[in-house]
Amino acid sequence: MGHFLYYIPNVPAASEKDLAEAGAAHVGPVKIGQIDRGPDGNAGILLANAAANVRLRVDAENTRWIAPAAGRKFAIGYRPDDPPGPEELLRDDAIGGRPVRLADGNEWIVPVARFASAMPTTELGVVYGVTDGGEPTSTIAAAQAELWDMAGELMEMLFAEAALAEEQKNNADAKMGDEAMTPERGIEIATAALAANYRVTEIEVRALEILSAAGVAEIHRTLIDLEGYVKLATGLKIAVEKKKPAAE
Repeated sequence: MGHFLYYIPNVPAASEKDLAEAGAAHVGPVKIGQIDRGPDGNAGILLANAAANVRLRVDAENTRWIAPAAGRKFAIGYRPDDPPGPEELLRDDAIGGRPVRLADGNEWIVPVARFASAMPTTELGVVYGVTDGGEPTSTIAAAQAELWDMAGELMEMLFAEAALAEEQKNNADAKMGDEAMTPERGIEIATAALAANYRVTEIEVRALEILSAAGVAEIHRTLIDLEGYVKLATGLKIAVEKKKPAAE
């Protein structure tokens, strides 16, 4: 399958720092080529992941180019008839997870950030350390700390929705308060979950059109192990029912 090309205009070369400042650090180890005429008509550089089997050239006839926007300094190009998929975009340091089938028909691996079970607690990286006082510590790796917090945000929303459902039994007019999540935030969290295993940001995800409302919801459910929590709650309910005294 295909690969993404990245075009940064008006620069003769790019270091790792330059790529980070352009918002393209996620591309990973790259191969870079200088071009005299990019998709916008200016000179600059083209780059792709080092493992990509793709020529560094502007093929205007067959390539869709998405211009820089919203603070992004690079344009992104790909062939709509041969878009990259999960195999081509898999990170070398992918952390694994569970498969979720998205709108392109492919299965994409989504990590479980917060398991319902006590062990393991997460598929995110955990760093074990010690305080100055000698007490052991465990923290989420800095690269994945934001995703951990996002999973916590989803958990808070889940509990708020459960509380609302209970309240609506007595008050049908009860509505969700500030806990309600916007579609944009939902996409942002789903993208972050995919980015743990794939070389993508929101622009790649949107370009590939792999997210639907159902797909976002499934990624959220996977990220917080909703299935595990449902099984746990069901098990607790059954246990409570068994402990109730039999009616005389």
